[in-house]
Amino acid sequence: MIVMGLFSLVLGLVDFLVNLIPNVDLKIGINFIGVIANAFRYANLVIRVDIILLLWPITLLLDHYNFGKALLFFVKKFIPFISG
Repeated sequence: MIVMGLFSLVLGLVDFLVNLIPNVDLKIGINFIGVIANAFRYANLVIRVDIILLLWPITLLLDHYNFGKALLFFVKKFIPFISG
């Protein structure tokens, strides 16, 4: 009987804590693709988007190269028979 009372007390406490969490319904009534298209349309007035699209792969390539080089030198530091 005491165990049952403690069990119901714990379940009641958990139920109370769960009920403290508010319900949040987030409804965004905008067309996401339309917003992105408008952003690119207005960004094209400042700088040409085709230039950005040409420079983006070069930037990604350089970032990945620098990360790979840093990772290679980090691993090389732990290999004892490689001099340097």
